[in-house]
Amino acid sequence: MKSKAVCVMRTDLRNSDGFKVPKGKLIAQGGHAFVGLITNLLCEYTFPAKNYNLFQLETNPDSALYNWLTAKFTKVVLAVDSEGELLEIYSKANDAGLNTVLITDCGDTEFAVPTRTCIGIGPDWEYKIDKITGYLKGFS
Repeated sequence: MKSKAVCVMRTDLRNSDGFKVPKGKLIAQGGHAFVGLITNLLCEYTFPAKNYNLFQLETNPDSALYNWLTAKFTKVVLAVDSEGELLEIYSKANDAGLNTVLITDCGDTEFAVPTRTCIGIGPDWEYKIDKITGYLKGFS
């Protein structure tokens, strides 16, 4: 079996002037998603105390995470057309018990307001993630 991590990115994003967001900004948002997935596995954040409790990553050789960390680190970026579709996929992935993260840009540079840009899912077995995202096209 193969494992992977997925970033699902919105294609409808525009900056505060109404122009398409620069590719560098989108790449940074995707980076936040992939880092966020690993951070979820390493940390427990307690609010409002704002403390992080660090954990060790699962090292079971039969796990999807171990396979991902010791194989190709497969990362895929997929596209959705709206925030609504993004949130629907996020909800389905959560309901399926997958590790997920929702990335919200704070709005200091490109966007005038906090903006949900993408989600991360995984790393997990491909067949589990594909049940949620298998119909989506690649981000271009």
